[in-house]
Amino acid sequence: MKYILICAVALLVCFGLGFLFAKILTRKSTKPKKGKKIFLLTILFGILVMLLTTLGYMSIYYHSDKDVTEAMSRNEIVKTQKIDGGYFFDGPGTDKALIFYPGAKVECKAYSNLMMKLAENGIDCFLADMPFNFAMFGQNSADKFTENYSYETWIMSGHSMGGLVASNYSNEHSDKIDGLVLFASYPTSKLNNGIQLLSIYGTEDGCLNIKEYENDKVNWSGNAKEFVIEGGNHAQFGNYGAQKGDGIATITADEQQDLSVKAISDLWK
Repeated sequence: MKYILICAVALLVCFGLGFLFAKILTRKSTKPKKGKKIFLLTILFGILVMLLTTLGYMSIYYHSDKDVTEAMSRNEIVKTQKIDGGYFFDGPGTDKALIFYPGAKVECKAYSNLMMKLAENGIDCFLADMPFNFAMFGQNSADKFTENYSYETWIMSGHSMGGLVASNYSNEHSDKIDGLVLFASYPTSKLNNGIQLLSIYGTEDGCLNIKEYENDKVNWSGNAKEFVIEGGNHAQFGNYGAQKGDGIATITADEQQDLSVKAISDLWK
């Protein structure tokens, strides 16, 4: 509901500015069709303001920490490859793979450390590079991985908004998705009971809406499991610095990611 109200206010502001510009341009006009002209210019300027605002918003995002990005090429156990649609972390495992959808406005490479840790533990990983860093624009990105690689077990996953989108993909492709890992996220529609769910979040998370999280547990699959990380926050599942509104973690990002990797590896041995 909150996001609907925000979008409604944004539209009113955009078209309000459009109307203002239209009035300024036609202030000296006395033609009979002035009203129609104002209407058309309002729509035109409103759309223009909306597009410019959207592009400006999307151009500001969380960048991955430089040292973590550089580590992608130094890992001797995991081979990292840039592939169509994102990155492939190829570790010693051969039968299980995890597909990861990044959080909104976060550069995908910010999750490379988590992906490498999982791959080292026997679960190969595919990190999706989303259009404009928004998973909602690339829900079916996983198709590029599942159609070109072969694994016995496919696990979908995602952080925050990326988790919500990963949930939707899992439901629509339950014939090939075996598991779902949500990092500080929750499904907004009922999950197929054939999908093993693991939900992970930190006690210091300041971005996750705990009330909605608890309410949406009705959408969990019957065999769902929850893993709460004491001292973990929202941003430390990745490596992109502090996130606005987040709580202060009492453990390091490495510790939070190691605990996450252990929970995932224990469930899919």
